Amino acid sequence: MTMAERIKRQRKANGMNQEELADRLGLSITTIRRWEWGARAPNTDIMPQLAAALGTSVAYLMGLEDDPTLEPPAPPVPQTAHESETVHTTGRLIYEWGKDNRLDLPDTPENRAMLAEVLKEAMAGKRENINA
Repeated sequence: MTMAERIKRQRKANGMNQEELADRLGLSITTIRRWEWGARAPNTDIMPQLAAALGTSVAYLMGLEDDPTLEPPAPPVPQTAHESETVHTTGRLIYEWGKDNRLDLPDTPENRAMLAEVLKEAMAGKRENINA
């Protein structure tokens, strides 16, 4: 099975259309279509996010594994009281505070570092408003 077929199969298995997958990855629907037609292949830098959005591994998408199932990641260990309010979902980093506040970012090392710094400043009293 080609990478194009694996991407399409996993997208459909997760009940997503091409537009939904494009939105999750911040890409155009044309890009998703080209991947699924086999006209283009995803860049290596997007593969981890693509695999996470499809609930599988990069190795499966690349044809190195035949099993598309992915072991769920272990939840992150809270480091501070605020961090314990961080919710980990596949490919997303979500932080909720107060009644109506929610931050939803792609789970990347850069976003984890940024969120950790904001939380550290908030805990130290240097930042009263997380939105600032």
